[in-house]
Amino acid sequence: MVPAALGGLKRLKALQLDNNRVFAIPSDLLFGCGALQTLSLHGCPIRPDELQVGGWLCAGGGGLCVPAQ
Repeated sequence: MVPAALGGLKRLKALQLDNNRVFAIPSDLLFGCGALQTLSLHGCPIRPDELQVGGWLCAGGGGLCVPAQ
């Protein structure tokens, strides 16, 4: 699990969590990081459809994710 405290990093532009067995991303993390442009989850078991709820679009396999425009 990714710590929800990362949601307080309002200027964070990129977050790379590759190969870290991430199963879930707290929704408040995605909403709290207003400047976040890239979320990389290559090699993580999280499903792309789990991030679409937070307004993010992911490539197949949960790889590179970007905010939905």
